[in-house]
Amino acid sequence: MKPLFAPLTAAALSLVLTAHCSTADDLRSAPPQLSNLRIVDDATLRAAAPQLSNLDAADWRPIQLNRINLGISRGRQWIQVTIANPTDRTQTAILEASFPPLDRVALYLPDHGRFAERYVSGDSLAYNQRPVRGRNHAFPVRLGAGESTVALLAVDNRGSMIVSLRSSWAEEYYGDWASEDWLLCAYFGMLLIMIVYNFFLYLTLRDESYKYYVAYGLCIFAGAFVSHGYGDALLWPDGAPVYTGYLVLAPGFVGVASVCLFLRAFLGPSAGRRFRIFLKAFAVASCVCAALLLTPIPFAWMYVAMTAALFGLAIVMIVSSFYFWMRGAPSARYLFFSFFAMGSFMGALQLYNAGVLEARFWSYSWLSGGALELALLSLALADRINTLRREKERSVQDLEQMNRAYRDSRVLLEDARFQALQHRMDPHFLFNALNTIHSIAATDPARTADAVLTLSDLYRYLTGVSMQLLAPFSAEWDFLHNYLKLARMRFGLPETCVQIRLSGDASSLLVPPLFVQPVVENCFKHGLVGVQGEASIVIRARVWRDGAAVLVRDNGAGPGEFQAGETLPNIRERLELLYKSVRLSAASGGRKRPGARVFIAFFDFRDRHPGASPSPGPRVSAGPHSPG
Repeated sequence: MKPLFAPLTAAALSLVLTAHCSTADDLRSAPPQLSNLRIVDDATLRAAAPQLSNLDAADWRPIQLNRINLGISRGRQWIQVTIANPTDRTQTAILEASFPPLDRVALYLPDHGRFAERYVSGDSLAYNQRPVRGRNHAFPVRLGAGESTVALLAVDNRGSMIVSLRSSWAEEYYGDWASEDWLLCAYFGMLLIMIVYNFFLYLTLRDESYKYYVAYGLCIFAGAFVSHGYGDALLWPDGAPVYTGYLVLAPGFVGVASVCLFLRAFLGPSAGRRFRIFLKAFAVASCVCAALLLTPIPFAWMYVAMTAALFGLAIVMIVSSFYFWMRGAPSARYLFFSFFAMGSFMGALQLYNAGVLEARFWSYSWLSGGALELALLSLALADRINTLRREKERSVQDLEQMNRAYRDSRVLLEDARFQALQHRMDPHFLFNALNTIHSIAATDPARTADAVLTLSDLYRYLTGVSMQLLAPFSAEWDFLHNYLKLARMRFGLPETCVQIRLSGDASSLLVPPLFVQPVVENCFKHGLVGVQGEASIVIRARVWRDGAAVLVRDNGAGPGEFQAGETLPNIRERLELLYKSVRLSAASGGRKRPGARVFIAFFDFRDRHPGASPSPGPRVSAGPHSPG
């Protein structure tokens, strides 16, 4: 709710200001009394300065006090009013026409049977040249004790002819306006807070909607600021650079363009290509109208163009936002209410300017409607952020589910691949073992029973532990002992030809079954072929908490099958599916030290099977810790 504090407060202040201004005349006691308020246009009077003798002519029309609203300008208007001093002392009364956009207001007072122009004020006159400095147009009138006088006001304006007369004593004049000025300043301050806040949101989010929201807020601020007389008082006290009426219309045209671009960015692609093109074209047309204010085109024409643009935009925005709301866009409901509120208030203001609505309450529709619209647009932006956040959360959840499904499918794929590699090893080993027993039975039948028992232990491992994806390193090492016993029987080698040693705790480390046996088998089949002297096979292993290193070496003819066969690639692939770091090498010893040397090292378990990961330990490199 923090982002909504400023616009809601501004809307509340505008409503308070409206209520205050609509009842101020009734609550304030005005010592100078105004009466006999009448009006006539210049063409009817047929004189630039009317005579005292024709003040009672039938052409003068009586009007209600403080409620002069003649609609669109129809030339100069003359207003007659009687000012009386009910007190018993001489004082200076202030007669005020409280409508800042009036072009020219001249005060005529009796002078030797005629009315003479005493003071001139108006929006076309520099602020510093006015007889009484203030947002409105005020004139001093000196009255003796119990004296009354007739004053004439000649009013010229190219826009709405609205004149609200007020009176007070000179020493009380600025105090009477203090409360309204305070509320207006608070209103403008809240608008600035809202604009600056959303500007920083734009710098943070880089969302085009916030940029156009800020532009529209600045247009409302500028229009209200200038139309209430603060432009003359604070920005150009020595004279406006151009006609002030144009400075009021310019924010209107630019505001129309900003709202179009805001809606275009807010709805995004969901608005449809044609509607987005229409909004952009409407925005360009409004900017062109704003540029035309610098040309000699009559003000009345531009005023009609702005009025048509505002009403056309209001209809388009209300209908389109309601349409998108009905289509299921949740944030569009705030757009509908905001545009409906602004359209209603602007319509009331235009009716007031045209003289259809009399109550002064409607003169502040610009403030109330603008603040309320910005508040509702803030709600729309906040709701849009919440909607985008919810969609992002759903997207993240969907992505996590997809990643989880992908990981599961990858694990299943790797398991199937691992089992396929392992099954390629099992038949190969069993085939070689049966060949070994066949050879023993043919050469040494007495040892056949012992060989069959050893094969039974080996096959029990194959059909039990090795059918799992992982096996303890200790079980693999026991299996290797039994295989060496059977292999020695086959090749007729003594026990001293094989040196096997294991260091470290091998019971907690998990490895793929049959990852050492194929290397040892190749030593018997290929490495010991053509050995001069006693054959030798060395098998050493060292185990750590997160990996192991295994060295297999013989003194035979060389690597043989390792360089071109599938044994080592198969072992490497199975280990890489389980461990992040795998090193496997095979090399020949050369002339001085013949034979083959195969080194296998693996570390850092991938933890792809829950509950199968060994406890974490220090990372050990394969090189320095290689056994033997």
